[in-house]
Amino acid sequence: MITARRLLFTGTVAAIGGVSFFLLGLPLPFLLGSMLATALLQTLRSDTLPVPQGVTQLAQALIGVSIGFSFSLSFHQSLIGLAVPLIVYLLAIMVLGFVSGYLLFKLSDLDGMTALFCCVPGGASEMISYSEAYGADSRIVATYHTARIVLIIVSMSFLAPWLAGGPGGEAISGGAEPSIGLGASWTPLLLLIGTLAWWLSTRIRFRAASFLLAVLLGVIGNGVWFHLDKAPLSYTMIGQMLLGVSVGSKFDRATWIRIVRLGKTMMLVMIFTLLISLGLGYLFYRVTSVGLVTSLLATIPGGAAEMATIALTLGRDVTLVAAIQMIRLFTMFLVAPGMTIWLGRRLAARGTEGKG
Repeated sequence: MITARRLLFTGTVAAIGGVSFFLLGLPLPFLLGSMLATALLQTLRSDTLPVPQGVTQLAQALIGVSIGFSFSLSFHQSLIGLAVPLIVYLLAIMVLGFVSGYLLFKLSDLDGMTALFCCVPGGASEMISYSEAYGADSRIVATYHTARIVLIIVSMSFLAPWLAGGPGGEAISGGAEPSIGLGASWTPLLLLIGTLAWWLSTRIRFRAASFLLAVLLGVIGNGVWFHLDKAPLSYTMIGQMLLGVSVGSKFDRATWIRIVRLGKTMMLVMIFTLLISLGLGYLFYRVTSVGLVTSLLATIPGGAAEMATIALTLGRDVTLVAAIQMIRLFTMFLVAPGMTIWLGRRLAARGTEGKG
């Protein structure tokens, strides 16, 4: 009962943060506002409150339904035309992860396995699980991935609207979705569909099940019943707030202590990874017919749901963004752990005499 009240209080604080950011006209307000409000609350708490994993999965399901409403069924044609640049991108982003991991290993006191798992551009939860199974420090890996995702979300929330050619707040809250109440009558039914997708994901377990099942149900539901151009803002803000709570809740005092301990080294490597990722996104834009903002959101390793959410609010090709992000996650999930373990063991065999 006490935990339920504390979760309700956390949700209230997150909602206040999201609405405050919305009223201030800040980019991606419901995600950023709730995330920062929750992080502040967790930091101030003497007894932190772990947010259940189900909250993250439910958030991904609700966002997946939103994306399904904007999904183009002809996206496979675009992917076929992008096959070669996409393969080159996947190889480059994998190499970037290993180079970043090696830099973190050389510049810090972390062991090779931990440093490499920190920098693999794959799903955070999967990399944390793998790191724990193979003797890496999963706490450091979790801290690094959380900080990386927050850095990318915040950076792209401001950079993408600027590149799109308008003020961040206007592009998000003053464009195609000017009112929270617009289309709100559909919100309860959409919440039911998102909850159904989340429930199915607990029964049918596979990579990113809640997100993919929700996209599929969103496509079917909109095609058969709703026929809307996009999900109403009153619905999408709920998914964004839940995602903000999930990410922000990971920033307790212990996390900040680990960040401070690694300090400049962690930030240096994360910024290096971010800048090179932006460069890869720009090259993807130059060699394809995809727009610059869409290319950046599709290729930067910031999470499929998070980057697709930004694309959705900016009116970009959310189908392509979600598809490329999921291809990256699946590729990293299949290939990167084996390579990471092999390289980590080689670094461990060499010892630490060359570090520093």
